Amino acid sequence: MNEQNRLLKWGLVIVPLVAAVFAIYPPSDQLKGGIDLVGGTSLLYEIDTTGMEAEEKSDLANRVISILKRRVDPNGQLNLVWRPIGRTRIEIQMPRPPKEVLNRRADYNAALAKVRNMNINRIDIELKLNATEDEWGKWVAEQTSIVAERGPRLEAMKDAYKTYREAEEDKEGDWSVVEEAEAAYDTALTEVERTVLALGRLEDVLALQDRKERDKEIAKLKSQYSSYVSLMDDALEKHELWSRNKGALEDPSDLKRRIRGAGVLEFRILAEHDPANRSMTWAQDPSLKKEIAGYVDKLQRRGPRLEAGDEYGWFPIEKVCSFMPGMRDKDISEFDSVKGSSDEIVEKYAGNHYVLMHTGKKYSLLHEKGLKWKLVRAMAYTDPNTGRPAVSFQLDSRGGRSFGELTRLNKERQLAILLDGAAMSHATIRSQINERGQITGDFTPERVKELVTILEAGSLPARLKETPLMEYTIGPS
Repeated sequence: MNEQNRLLKWGLVIVPLVAAVFAIYPPSDQLKGGIDLVGGTSLLYEIDTTGMEAEEKSDLANRVISILKRRVDPNGQLNLVWRPIGRTRIEIQMPRPPKEVLNRRADYNAALAKVRNMNINRIDIELKLNATEDEWGKWVAEQTSIVAERGPRLEAMKDAYKTYREAEEDKEGDWSVVEEAEAAYDTALTEVERTVLALGRLEDVLALQDRKERDKEIAKLKSQYSSYVSLMDDALEKHELWSRNKGALEDPSDLKRRIRGAGVLEFRILAEHDPANRSMTWAQDPSLKKEIAGYVDKLQRRGPRLEAGDEYGWFPIEKVCSFMPGMRDKDISEFDSVKGSSDEIVEKYAGNHYVLMHTGKKYSLLHEKGLKWKLVRAMAYTDPNTGRPAVSFQLDSRGGRSFGELTRLNKERQLAILLDGAAMSHATIRSQINERGQITGDFTPERVKELVTILEAGSLPARLKETPLMEYTIGPS
């Protein structure tokens, strides 16, 4: 009997011990050393106190730290060290990731660099147009050896450029001829850009969580960019090794992104189809009437990243069924773009759905330099029109004035509500709205509670300046 009890006791000790060993294996990946053991990076931020009264600055650094902790590391698992430095500065220290993790990330970055080295951009191309014939010929031959179809397209583009310049220099020529020649040149330049696999697009595809969707998108890339196939395979392999044991914070840039995001509420006016010509956007300003196909093409080639001069931009939709009434879950997998009578302009890119919105200041309320406003409070409530759970919010007086101007100038337009850059819902502006508004959608009570928490965590008493005052490496203590 005693022998049996002894074996049982040993079993109760050994089994949990073995399970614990397996849980932390390999230790280099599973055990995260604190900054006192492994060293790390220190970021010193200054708080922007522009427009704040003296009493608002009281204990400001500690209040900002308290909210940022809930935003960046709510469960306290990242081993971050937070310190107030005076009243208007804060220091954040993050531990250095294990060497193996950094090596895997470096291998993945090296694979992406090989793709980048095969690419050319519009600025490079246009600079080469001023080169001598000999320099041009050598460059075209080099580009042809990289991507076979790129060479002929470069020559066609140069011919179109020559025609355009000749038309422009003809003092007695018809201006419409110049415009046609310029359009032909721009089209030829776009054809050259189609031979370039945008690095951002590849990264977006590799980051897809749904393996089936990712494989589908990779196959699409390979069919479009055959010269890049071996590099794509290498990048996919390196991404697999890296993402399998990816750390939450591997670089100061990861921490900076977390600090900038979470709970940022913004508003934009949606782009809409022109009822008279659904291939164009509708706008009172003639300069904002654009071909939708051009923006769709940019999305598919380069992703949703904004470029200088874009009057419209693509923004991710958090949940299509909530954003677009009438869309069912079972339709989502086959849903690529909105056709027919829909007002929204929505396209599918890299497994996710994006909606086209205005980017101009007259059509948005953002957190920009010089425009200081904030969310006062957010709370759960029931939408009286639908009986569904929703979120009510209140802006401060500055935000209320700006929101009032935005809604006054855009009556009968579609106003989108964005949280952390993702479109949550949208509604028609029937009248001017000032300090109070609602976020509605197909939300569960749990989701509403989560949204309120996120919004409150993003309601900083003052925002950090975009760039840290100082960033340096610190050793273990």
